[in-house]
Amino acid sequence: MLVVPGDIDGDSKGDVLGRLPNGDLYLYTSTGNAGTADLHRPGKVGSGWNIYKNMI
Repeated sequence: MLVVPGDIDGDSKGDVLGRLPNGDLYLYTSTGNAGTADLHRPGKVGSGWNIYKNMI
Protein backbone atom coordinates (compact mmCIF):
# COMPACT_ATOMS: atom_id res chain seq x y z
CA MET A 1 0.00 0.00 0.00
CA LEU A 2 1.31 3.44 -0.92
CA VAL A 3 0.09 6.82 0.33
CA VAL A 4 1.22 10.37 -0.36
CA PRO A 5 0.80 12.18 2.97
CA GLY A 6 2.51 15.38 1.79
CA ASP A 7 5.80 16.85 2.98
CA ILE A 8 7.02 14.79 5.93
CA ASP A 9 10.67 15.88 6.01
CA GLY A 10 10.09 19.63 5.73
CA ASP A 11 11.78 20.24 2.36
CA SER A 12 8.57 21.46 0.58
CA LYS A 13 8.44 18.32 -1.61
CA GLY A 14 5.82 15.59 -1.40
CA ASP A 15 6.97 12.31 0.16
CA VAL A 16 5.58 8.76 -0.02
CA LEU A 17 4.87 6.14 2.65
CA GLY A 18 4.82 2.48 1.67
CA ARG A 19 3.63 -0.47 3.73
CA LEU A 20 4.62 -4.04 2.95
CA PRO A 21 2.22 -6.96 3.60
CA ASN A 22 4.36 -7.99 6.61
CA GLY A 23 3.63 -4.60 8.25
CA ASP A 24 6.97 -2.86 7.65
CA LEU A 25 6.50 0.85 6.93
CA TYR A 26 8.95 2.77 4.73
CA LEU A 27 9.36 6.48 4.01
CA TYR A 28 10.44 7.56 0.53
CA THR A 29 11.48 11.22 0.56
CA SER A 30 11.34 13.22 -2.66
CA THR A 31 14.47 14.42 -4.46
CA GLY A 32 12.56 17.17 -6.26
CA ASN A 33 13.61 15.79 -9.66
CA ALA A 34 10.74 15.18 -12.04
CA GLY A 35 12.76 12.48 -13.80
CA THR A 36 13.36 8.84 -13.03
CA ALA A 37 15.06 9.49 -9.65
CA ASP A 38 12.23 11.37 -7.97
CA LEU A 39 12.51 9.47 -4.67
CA HIS A 40 15.42 8.74 -2.36
CA ARG A 41 16.05 5.19 -1.17
CA PRO A 42 13.48 4.23 1.45
CA GLY A 43 14.11 4.40 5.16
CA LYS A 44 12.30 1.98 7.45
CA VAL A 45 9.98 3.81 9.83
CA GLY A 46 8.78 0.82 11.83
CA SER A 47 6.97 -2.49 11.83
CA GLY A 48 3.58 -3.83 12.90
CA TRP A 49 1.59 -1.50 10.64
CA ASN A 50 -0.31 -4.46 9.14
CA ILE A 51 -2.76 -4.29 12.05
CA TYR A 52 -4.36 -1.25 10.36
CA LYS A 53 -6.73 -1.60 7.44
CA ASN A 54 -6.06 1.93 6.16
CA MET A 55 -3.08 4.19 6.62
CA ILE A 56 -4.87 7.50 6.10
